[in-house]
Amino acid sequence: MYGLRRGRMSSTRTSLAWISSALSALVVSINLTVMSVAFDSMRRDFPGTELSVMGWVLSVYTIVFGALLVPAGRLADHLGRRTIFLWGLGIMSVSSTLAGLAPSVWVVILGRVGQGAAAACLVPSTLGLLLDAVPSEQRVTVTAFYSVLASVGGVAGPTVGALLIQQSSWRAAFFIAPVLAVLSWITGFRSLPDTKRVESGPLPDLIGALLLVVSLSAFSLGVLQSRDWGWADERTVGALAFSVATAVWFWRRSSVHPVPVLPMKLTRIRSFAVANIASLLYGGATGALLFATVLFLREVWDYDIVQAGLGLLPLAIASLVTAWLGGRLGNRYGERAVAVPGSLIVAAGMGWFAWRVGAHPEFVREWLPGGTLIGLGMGLTYPMIGSACVRGVARADLSVASAANRMTLQVGNAVGIALVIAILGDAKGHAMLDQMRIAWGVTAALVLAVALTMALLDRPAHVVRVTGRSAQVVASP
Repeated sequence: MYGLRRGRMSSTRTSLAWISSALSALVVSINLTVMSVAFDSMRRDFPGTELSVMGWVLSVYTIVFGALLVPAGRLADHLGRRTIFLWGLGIMSVSSTLAGLAPSVWVVILGRVGQGAAAACLVPSTLGLLLDAVPSEQRVTVTAFYSVLASVGGVAGPTVGALLIQQSSWRAAFFIAPVLAVLSWITGFRSLPDTKRVESGPLPDLIGALLLVVSLSAFSLGVLQSRDWGWADERTVGALAFSVATAVWFWRRSSVHPVPVLPMKLTRIRSFAVANIASLLYGGATGALLFATVLFLREVWDYDIVQAGLGLLPLAIASLVTAWLGGRLGNRYGERAVAVPGSLIVAAGMGWFAWRVGAHPEFVREWLPGGTLIGLGMGLTYPMIGSACVRGVARADLSVASAANRMTLQVGNAVGIALVIAILGDAKGHAMLDQMRIAWGVTAALVLAVALTMALLDRPAHVVRVTGRSAQVVASP
């Protein structure tokens, strides 16, 4: 591993910093998916609560997380990344404990709001700390490390949550986060390097931050409620129109404000723009895939929650294998050379699901090949998208750049889930199979679009040439 602060830290301190960062990545990603298996157990504990209210337990985390990512990233760059990181861990611990002990569903929702705000603090501050601490030519490796942990946590969340719920109740799922957050705080408090804070000058644009939060919240509301309201309903149309209006206002304000939440200079960096388009498409594909996969295993193959969670393990294990390799290949050949074939492998796995998976459980012959292909491709693809996003970005803007990339991913997730819901309609049980094949086909098309988008990347200005055991940074031909 590369030493933080470019070798000025001891090996023990460096290891602790990496461990702290890894634990924080797992906290965020596990919380994104663990509630998918806790939902039924929670409904039984709160009888009489409307399904639309219960739905906010799942969606409010994603909404708050996505809406606050860029403002939190800007604050991390302004106030100090280590400070925002440690505060995020503290808020995560308190909010998760509150949700786990909640006497009513509204207290659970309040806890999920806190979890989303904490996650928004953790992601950009962690990535900013790690990216600032290594030479720019090693950002691919750092991004791959963080991205694969996030992917593994997201895929493993349902499995871990299902095992805990089976032994206890849905409340146990909320106590995963405090344990990991406390361990991350202990290992990171003295090991993570401090970053310079801006001691003078104006704060980042607070009105612009509010506009972004409102825009993404309105967008998420319209997409997530479209199933109940209908796409043509005035409430859905109004929420989406209001989202667009506030987004335009945010964009115009960021163009003239001296300290914008999202520096407009970033949008003029080709790799940043391409990576965020790819992230939006990839988020749509993976959001649809994970939602559809758990639903298929539960509804069509009639798996219990533990079996459904274990069904995602091939994706997690395969992505672990290729993410390490992808980071090395990305350093050597550039992000485009890794992400394009990686996307094609993911699309092949989704195509396998659409073509081969039937109504009766055949895990080894039908499920395992497709799941393995998808995991192998995911480990190659998203780390390269994240790396391309921060390529060429000044150190002072690393947190906000990584936050913008994660925000587009979250928006894509929301759209992907809404697409699956629209495709499936009211189908239940084995009758869902034909619609599920269409959903897998749509996700495959989205990933093919990712490949086409990443093909537009130019090659980085520097690559790493490896000769034997030595590595040398050279200019690209």
